Amino acid sequence: MTKLFVLLGLLLALPAAAQDVRQRLFRAEVFALPREAAVALLRRPLDGAAMHAEALKTAGAKLEKLILIHGRLGTRSTAEQTVDFEYPTEFDPPQIVPSLAIVNPGVSKKDAETSEGPVSPFNAGIGTLSTATGTAFETRSLGDTLHLEPVDEGETDYELVSTALVGMEKQGDIPKPVFASRPLKGHARLVSGKPAFIGTYGPTGSKTPETLSLAFLTAHEVSEPKAREKAVPFTYPSLRATFEVVSLEKAAAHALLLETQDGQAVYERAVQHGRRESVLAGRSRSGNRLALWNADEHISPTEFDPPQLPQMLILAHHGLIEDLRAGRQTGLGKPAEVEGGDPNGGFGFVTTLSPTAFERYPLGERIEIEYAEADGVIALNGAFEVTHLNGTTQYGSIRHPNIETRKLVVGVRTSPGKRVLLGTLNRPIDTGVKSGDHEDRVWLAFLRFTK
Repeated sequence: MTKLFVLLGLLLALPAAAQDVRQRLFRAEVFALPREAAVALLRRPLDGAAMHAEALKTAGAKLEKLILIHGRLGTRSTAEQTVDFEYPTEFDPPQIVPSLAIVNPGVSKKDAETSEGPVSPFNAGIGTLSTATGTAFETRSLGDTLHLEPVDEGETDYELVSTALVGMEKQGDIPKPVFASRPLKGHARLVSGKPAFIGTYGPTGSKTPETLSLAFLTAHEVSEPKAREKAVPFTYPSLRATFEVVSLEKAAAHALLLETQDGQAVYERAVQHGRRESVLAGRSRSGNRLALWNADEHISPTEFDPPQLPQMLILAHHGLIEDLRAGRQTGLGKPAEVEGGDPNGGFGFVTTLSPTAFERYPLGERIEIEYAEADGVIALNGAFEVTHLNGTTQYGSIRHPNIETRKLVVGVRTSPGKRVLLGTLNRPIDTGVKSGDHEDRVWLAFLRFTK
């Protein structure tokens, strides 16, 4: 959480007197349009607002992404909806038995004391080749991340990055993931309430070459409380912070956010027509950090010793030897029944991976807030996070968890009793590693301080 709170203390250091500081609610939208229709729009002399209106009316247009985030002048805000995908980058090569000693090819006790000597494993019909074992891994975040930093009146630095897994290739038995990234990074002058066109989101890899996506960014001014003219002591020794998440179908959420951006109004409509996803509440006082966790702990191995193959293999039954020489690898998996002895016959030459290190992944909900109250104004920085297990990816006998993270890091100025719309905590869509039920819904996050 250290990285999440690099910004903590910036707002707390502000003086209590009124300043020329405004906060805004930013809305990022990406529409996929039929390619020719998108090209026709780009050729017309339209500003961002007109292009946005035309995109809404275009036949076949689809809203791909809808991300909302609260931002303040001079503060960097982040909305993240990603899946951590691990893939191997270094390998131990396949291993093979260097020699095979077959003892007692006959059935008599006299023959049992005589060894044939080393025999090629291939001649014996034994497939002793193992697969490559991953020994080093890297993590790639798949999904969407939006960074925003208002730097002046209407001027905003932005970075919107989307990454997906478009396929897996193999060289021998070594898997190689193929990623596709679509970064948009730049600077825009935003007029309150008017969408700005920030760029194209072309198809990635072999995905939907018949479409072209257009990205827009809109800022709406959000009222913030003004400090009282006369300094007054803090009325309450502590405040209760209540964090709520309500989800709506994407089309319904989009229509609502085009209509209003007021936190209380959006909340009332969302609760009425949507689904409550999360509620966390805790109490703290000015200058102290409030941390709330509601999480399970998932333990997963992260390092392995590869399978070890024996340097010599002893076979004790004539019947088993005949099976092996005929190409029937009876010792692998389900052994053959051999009369008069152990059905394995001393066979079993492959060992499994041995995990040597483990990592703990907290899965669930977490919020961390630090605020300062002065003259009726609450200035806070907070991190709000939801983490789930989004299936696993398997390389040979190694399974790696895909950890899904949805996170907001924001700064807000508010007052007791007022409900603030912090932004969206959407699930990552179209990452290439989807698992389970992935409804394409918009998750709206709210925060309110009360006595």
